[in-house]
Amino acid sequence: MGVDVAGESGAVLAQPEVAWPERRIALLTVEGAGDGPALEAAGWRVFQLEDIAGGGASPLLALHGEVDDR
Repeated sequence: MGVDVAGESGAVLAQPEVAWPERRIALLTVEGAGDGPALEAAGWRVFQLEDIAGGGASPLLALHGEVDDR
């Protein structure tokens, strides 16, 4: 599962598990990790779900700040 993230041409760049397009933030699973470079090249911030789920607070705190700062 996941969501389609399209590039400027309309072609699908990646399928992150969760995405906030207005903030250009994507959460990827291990299976979707190969999509990271394409998203980053398009200006997205990419986080690995496993890093967050594994107890690493830094990615979670960074994500929280990015989503909540409006």
